[in-house]
Amino acid sequence: EPIEAEIDAVLAREPDPTKWLDAMPLTRAAFEEALRLYPPAPSINREPIEPETYKDLYIPPKAAVLVMPWTVHRHRKLWDRRDAFIPARFHPENRDKIDRFQYLPFGAGPRVCIGAAFAMQEADVALSLRHSCRDKAMASAEADDTAAGRHSHACNAARLAALKDVRDMYWPAPRQHSDHIEAHGQPAIVALARKPQIGGGFDAALGLASD
Repeated sequence: EPIEAEIDAVLAREPDPTKWLDAMPLTRAAFEEALRLYPPAPSINREPIEPETYKDLYIPPKAAVLVMPWTVHRHRKLWDRRDAFIPARFHPENRDKIDRFQYLPFGAGPRVCIGAAFAMQEADVALSLRHSCRDKAMASAEADDTAAGRHSHACNAARLAALKDVRDMYWPAPRQHSDHIEAHGQPAIVALARKPQIGGGFDAALGLASD
């Protein structure tokens, strides 16, 4: 399988799990297609502050406005073979065909989920190590049941260590964040709330890299 070959090749040459996502376009595409079919958020709720009009529809202040990712992700006007699992939709050469508001697993706009990039990194690490450990465990089981048990423990330790590396990339030492907010006050919090996280890191949202 192309995805399995991609995972094997990247894990063999790149020890840093924070670099795996960018190096695995096929694996990422498969995960994104899974998120299209089964979005994690059932609805995105908004409440207008001022009156709004959409086409002929009047939306009064404080009205409950719900965007349903499941419906958008399977809309017949937006997706060919909408119920089929086709990771190729998200291959690099096809990404420009997908409108920004056509695919909303983490929301969109100023209040897009700040953990989106972290979630993608975490999922990629978990999927890659699960595949790698499965293959090695099967090989160990054929040779020795005891070796398979030892390998299982080693895989769990490797998985936790890799996930910790990814977590630390987005959430450095708590003291560092506290110092930043104490120094910059409310603007730091506002910047965190307003900056989209698709393709960016938690540190970038806080402004730690630029301040």
